[in-house]
Amino acid sequence: MKSARKLELVDFLIGDQTAIEVKSARKVSERDLKGLRLLEEEGRFNNFILVSQDSQEAEYGKMKVMHYSNFLDALWAGRLD
Repeated sequence: MKSARKLELVDFLIGDQTAIEVKSARKVSERDLKGLRLLEEEGRFNNFILVSQDSQEAEYGKMKVMHYSNFLDALWAGRLD
């Protein structure tokens, strides 16, 4: 997904509601959320998920950090919009 400023921001979209960024990081940092934050500023999506190897899951406003195995479980169970 590219932003209005033609920046590459996220890896996947689910419909027009959810933007997903995938990182190989074992520990998520603020820098990893940059693309999702820029996309949030554009107001085009309602849900933002960062998928990583970080076992510490968290929520930052509309942004959710998920371990990849929990993300896949939720995806296959239809719990992601």
